[in-house]
Amino acid sequence: MSGEEGRNDKERRIGDERLKDEVMTCYAASCGLCRRNCPIYDITGRMVHSSTGKNRIIRGYMEGKIEPSQELAEAVFTCTLCGNCDVMCAVPNTEHFIAMRQELVEKGFFMGPLDAVSRNVEETGSIYAQPMAEPRPGKVTVYAGCRWGYRANALRRILAVLELAGMEPRILDEVCCGYPLRVFGFKDRYDANRGRLVKVLEGQEEILTLCPTCTVELVEGNGLPARHALEAMVERIGDMEVKRPLDAVVTYHDPCHNARYMNVVDEPRDLLRHIGATIIEMPNHGVHITCCGGGGGLVATRSDLATEVGKARVQEAVATGATILTTDCPTCFSNLREAAQEMGNPIKVTLIWDLLLRALR
Repeated sequence: MSGEEGRNDKERRIGDERLKDEVMTCYAASCGLCRRNCPIYDITGRMVHSSTGKNRIIRGYMEGKIEPSQELAEAVFTCTLCGNCDVMCAVPNTEHFIAMRQELVEKGFFMGPLDAVSRNVEETGSIYAQPMAEPRPGKVTVYAGCRWGYRANALRRILAVLELAGMEPRILDEVCCGYPLRVFGFKDRYDANRGRLVKVLEGQEEILTLCPTCTVELVEGNGLPARHALEAMVERIGDMEVKRPLDAVVTYHDPCHNARYMNVVDEPRDLLRHIGATIIEMPNHGVHITCCGGGGGLVATRSDLATEVGKARVQEAVATGATILTTDCPTCFSNLREAAQEMGNPIKVTLIWDLLLRALR
């Protein structure tokens, strides 16, 4: 299955009849459910930052009542694309917003920091303009992606966990999954990158991913046989000897892409219980999580707002009484850790991979 076949039922373009009908459905209903737990609206209280507001912008644009502008771009791009509004509504709202971003970029209105990141991918294959993960031989193909490829020490620890679970991880000569290019609005660059990505990964029987966002992009955008490595870990849980049980109370932050799009919810909790952790859930968990604030390019364009969203999530974790807040997503981890640091570190923020490594090694 090609990437276009994998996503063609979801993808929208400004002017599509489906998108017009969906935007009108939103306008007619005006239920406001999408504003519940919207991470940006909860902080700013501005309608333009809600799904309802953005859909009204799109309607006005398609009817010729709103002209493209940098001010319009700033409103549309102030979003983490977390998918909360998709969970609360039958309309694929995030695809509307991505379509509007692409439309604005085509008209010459975009966010400078996101253009720079996209050019990095175009020129070097990585969002960081740095080499991706160093290729290594093995039997199980693992796709590290940009963020773990950039963090070599963390990647080594993750691969060590996979080895303790009986796997022999192999890393190919990777390029970016392309997700940033698509959601930042640079569709031409995204299409060009897809050719490079598929050339690297085609023919693989299974690809284990370490980043939830990469998982979604490889599966939905490219039709590749990918799944998150935590799923493979759970299948081997009976063979994993716990040498140092984790005697701690932990709360787990579900990455948006894992919980809402890949249904990877039970697996991390099963692994945490296996190593001895006591889990206390935050009120918002599973598909109804509160976003960390790091997605959609918000960290690059509005780092102040991304941190405020992260602080709200950290406070939710602190209120559970847990001593550890853990997650597996590199973006979530970075934003939550930075937010916690600004709050004086009221809770320890760590990767689930580090908890697993400590318990199994």
